[in-house]
Amino acid sequence: MGLGDFRRTVVKQHIENEKKLNPLKRRGLKSSRVSLQDCILLALYYIRHYPTFQVLGNIFGIQESYCHKVYSRYLRIIANVEKLPSRLDLIDNKRETLIVDVSEQPIERPVKHQKQYYSGKKKRHTIKAQIIACATTGKVLSVVCAKGKKHDFSVFKESRLPIHPNSKLLADSGYQGLKKYHDNSMTPIKKQKGVERSKEDKSFNKSLSKKRILLH
Repeated sequence: MGLGDFRRTVVKQHIENEKKLNPLKRRGLKSSRVSLQDCILLALYYIRHYPTFQVLGNIFGIQESYCHKVYSRYLRIIANVEKLPSRLDLIDNKRETLIVDVSEQPIERPVKHQKQYYSGKKKRHTIKAQIIACATTGKVLSVVCAKGKKHDFSVFKESRLPIHPNSKLLADSGYQGLKKYHDNSMTPIKKQKGVERSKEDKSFNKSLSKKRILLH
């Protein structure tokens, strides 16, 4: 069973359990209009691309109002069945290597506090999501969201996540100074002004990049 099939099965089981607990939930959305797979895809598509519900409805061949109902219902279901580990998972000393990185999701220009969401790197308004994952299993252990203007390293410092001191933490060049907060960490070696980067430094950065490829 693939990951997509597994998630579809879990969502279907969750819906059936809700119907057994509350028969009134048998009313409302009819699966015959949109398949379960498309309902899950619709919710995930909206989260990833942030289109208007009119555009999303056209993509899936349904009305705008019905599209909003599908999204609202299945986002709640996905949030219930796809639970992230607790913060305590990060202090598990069995996880030898962790990877931290930030992903930016473009959003429509906010009505208020626009500057706080404007990302200088992306040149548009965004929401940032800091992700920490296990390098061995690929399992996501933590997600922390922030406004687009906030620097990646600032997101890490303000999150104050409890990471086991024996766990090696790999990060990109945006996390310079990470060793002050987690001694067992690795970041790329920055090029000094007016000094050519040595072959050893280039080799180290290349090796670190390959180890961090999990989150790219």
